[in-house]
Amino acid sequence: MKSIGRQLPRWIGGFSTTVSWKGFSLYARLDFALGHVQQDLMHVWSLASAQGEFNGTDLVKETWTPDNPNAKYPRYTWADQLNTKNFDRPSSMMIVNSGYLAFREVTLSYSVPASILEKLRISSLVLSATGQNLGYLTHELLNLPERTGVQNSAYTIPTQLIFGINLTF
Repeated sequence: MKSIGRQLPRWIGGFSTTVSWKGFSLYARLDFALGHVQQDLMHVWSLASAQGEFNGTDLVKETWTPDNPNAKYPRYTWADQLNTKNFDRPSSMMIVNSGYLAFREVTLSYSVPASILEKLRISSLVLSATGQNLGYLTHELLNLPERTGVQNSAYTIPTQLIFGINLTF
């Protein structure tokens, strides 16, 4: 038996930073995991067309045909649950690097200048827009890079957009 990689990350971590300029402030909080792999069963299932009811992905264009004998993937078989097992064999074909950089929170804020606020008798006004769980830099096949081991569907982390006003009189 040969090892084809770790299912749990070797390194995990995160960092944040804030930069400001002329009333604008940009805050970012990111985290990462590196040094692990996972099998993407969603693409295996898709390439197998295992229920015969789903449209194929663009990967189908890279499957073996008589006209494409040097393709990256084996032949596409409709309704592969009939046991041709073209994509369900144990193999490293859909094992991919699962390292990622996640954009957890990014906030852009603007502090309205005091010279404008004095006329309105306002002490301070800060407008902000925050995006949470905005996405990943990761391998192109992975929809859910935070999973470990075999990726066979899961709940995604919701993306949120939040607008804020901090007003002081």
